[in-house]
Amino acid sequence: MKNLIVSILLISILAIACSPKTYDSLEWQGTEIGIDGLINDWSNPLRFYDYKSKINYSISNDLKNIYLCIKISDRPTQMKILRAGMEIKIDSLGKNEFPVSFIYPIPNQNKGMNLRKPENESEIKLEDKQDRSQMMKRYLIEAKNAQLIGFKAELGNSISLLENTSGIHAAIHIDNGGIMCYEALIPFETFYKKSLSEADSNLVFNYEIKINALPAPSLSAGGGYNGGGNPSSISGRGLQTGARGPQGGGGGIPGAGGQGGNYNNIGYTEMYNANEIKMKLKFALGTKSAQIVP
Repeated sequence: MKNLIVSILLISILAIACSPKTYDSLEWQGTEIGIDGLINDWSNPLRFYDYKSKINYSISNDLKNIYLCIKISDRPTQMKILRAGMEIKIDSLGKNEFPVSFIYPIPNQNKGMNLRKPENESEIKLEDKQDRSQMMKRYLIEAKNAQLIGFKAELGNSISLLENTSGIHAAIHIDNGGIMCYEALIPFETFYKKSLSEADSNLVFNYEIKINALPAPSLSAGGGYNGGGNPSSISGRGLQTGARGPQGGGGGIPGAGGQGGNYNNIGYTEMYNANEIKMKLKFALGTKSAQIVP
């Protein structure tokens, strides 16, 4: 009886391993998209949501282009995108090495953002309404170029999004409600081939949306950022503080596991952590349904 159970389990495992894998396809883009940073050309809500980075996104294709729309409501994530940059990565070989990368906005880390420790909750809110809004407007105005990695050599390493002949377009807009929308259009001929064919319906590309991290601020000799007392450390969870926050004289900016008194504003520490969203999707050739990988 025991041998029979083992045999059944082995057969089941083998059947699963040999069965076709099902992947979602990209959405088929049957209508024209204007790349202007507005979401009105897309079905809203967008198709996917990533809980860690707090963004909604959709990705689609027609025979000649790949399209991406991202909706960002979280304010720290918006600032991180504008300052640290965002990368759209594509792997056509299925090796998760992502040789093609479209970087927009380009990292803008040299222009300072006031990371001084606010004294209280009211000051945090005031800073959000004034300083950050003005900085984001400035960064949007300055976001005119994109960096290219792994694209065809004749395109060079960077392009102007205001004027280029490659067909690559991207735009960011923040509406009156404070919602950021990112749109990008990348022609297949800039990194793959001029147009998709029926043979491409069996291909699975890897995609990654990477929101880069800002470099963590330097720590003071006494421990913490603009603080003193207990030692701080930087780990994979962000900027960590000592046992006490600013009210106790130690710590500084609280990390994911730190104690920060009234200054427990997780948005600050999230600025120093990258977000990577990876997906495997087949091309859509006139259909939005999931397709079978043989």
